[in-house]
Amino acid sequence: MIHELVMSSSPFSSGGNMTALFTNIVTTMYGGVKISKEFDEKAGGPLVANLIRGLCAFKGNERLGGKAQGMDEVKGFALFADFDFDALVRREMSAPWKPHPDELDGLREQEEVRDVEPYTGDEDVFASFG
Repeated sequence: MIHELVMSSSPFSSGGNMTALFTNIVTTMYGGVKISKEFDEKAGGPLVANLIRGLCAFKGNERLGGKAQGMDEVKGFALFADFDFDALVRREMSAPWKPHPDELDGLREQEEVRDVEPYTGDEDVFASFG
C-alpha cells in the first residue's frame, strides 16, 4: 500500500497480465521487491523503499516486524525516528493536512447506478452451473 500511495501502482504491477503479476510476486523470494529508481525521488529518499523491502521480505522470519520484537521493530525503523506513536494512540496528534470540504468534491467518484432485480428466493441461482 505504501508503494501504491507513492507511485499509484503496486510494486508487482504487470499491466493487467495476471501470470506476470504472480511471477513478480513469487520472484521476491529470490531478489526481494523490485523498486524503481524513480521511487526514491518521489518518496523523498531511500528510507521508504527500505521500509517496503523490509515489510515485503518473502520469509516471515526475515520480515520487518516478523521477529521477536514484532511491531516494536517496525516502530523503531529509521523512517519513524521522529514519530510519536504514543501521542497517536492517545489521539493527541493533529492532522498534517486538513482539506476544505470544497477541495474534496473533485476527488469523489460518481456513484454507479445499476438496475438489479431483487432475488425473490423462488429459483435456484446455481441451476445453470449444472
